[in-house]
Amino acid sequence: MRRIILLLMAVAACAIATCLALPRAQESYALLYAQDDPPLLADIAVAKAMSAPLAETGIKNALDAGDADLAASFLELAHDRGIAVDPAVAARVDAANGTGAQVIRTAASFGHGFVTGAPDDLPGSRVRRPAICLYSATFAMRCAKAFIWPGVSRRTNSSSGLLVPV
Repeated sequence: MRRIILLLMAVAACAIATCLALPRAQESYALLYAQDDPPLLADIAVAKAMSAPLAETGIKNALDAGDADLAASFLELAHDRGIAVDPAVAARVDAANGTGAQVIRTAASFGHGFVTGAPDDLPGSRVRRPAICLYSATFAMRCAKAFIWPGVSRRTNSSSGLLVPV
């Protein structure tokens, strides 16, 4: 009788140990299976880390930083994972990605890149070369020499190289 009780206790201890180790074993198996597949590894990591509070925090932080595209990505990821997001936060993302807001952001980025010559994104980088050319003296000299302006001859001042009035 004593042997049977010891055997049942050993079986129960093994069953408890299996129940405790099984979740980690499943996770380890999934990671080993996906070790050569980066998209699958990324999906496993996102599934493990993504939660409703994290999604809402990410969306709010992106909106506060002025990055509407990142906020839209967080919202889309939350919807793909079946995570409920506050409708007010979703409305803020939709408003930030509206056509009017995108036009304003693009124009502001264009203006910033034009004035500073240091682009932050694609619309700002579109003006980098024209802004550099516009501000360069070589470009101004070429324009002045290409056109005959009233009251200006083709003679140049020898010391400065500038066109002089007649």
